[in-house]
Amino acid sequence: MASRAGTRITPVSGRTLVLAMVLLGGPWPAYAQIILGEMPWEHRATLPLEPTVTLPAEIDVVAGDLLVAVRVPAKANARKFLVEAAYWDERSKNWVPAGPLGPEFPGGTTASTRVSADVRATLNSTATRWRVHVRVINPPGGWGAWREFTWTPAPPQKWPAPSVVMRKDAPAR
Repeated sequence: MASRAGTRITPVSGRTLVLAMVLLGGPWPAYAQIILGEMPWEHRATLPLEPTVTLPAEIDVVAGDLLVAVRVPAKANARKFLVEAAYWDERSKNWVPAGPLGPEFPGGTTASTRVSADVRATLNSTATRWRVHVRVINPPGGWGAWREFTWTPAPPQKWPAPSVVMRKDAPAR
């Protein structure tokens, strides 16, 4: 075996490397990416598209309709959101997925939607411990963190008891 004790490797200059790529006719963007890393025109969004639920507040008590408000970072280009819910089942001691709480709703940096109390009654009328999280649908993003709160039916309206009204021209019974 021959020994190369006296051989020295010198780094190639940038000019030589570019000249070699041009002469070889190689795919320039591929070589440039290998050498330079990510190209400026390939910049990907680094903003997380995971919205933060701002309403209802953690451990809040909501009676009746539910207002869900979300926000995303200022430079995120979110246009549509979806709310998903789960409720606590006392018997099984587990969270039960309830699914979406309505259709997708539009927004931007901030957005909100109102969920009717009827939806709660349809999903589970006895559950009071709920949690929601929101996902950016357009463009596709991840689910945000869960927000837990208490959601109860609306209190009954207090109306005065109806009184019997007799008209003078009504026949007596």
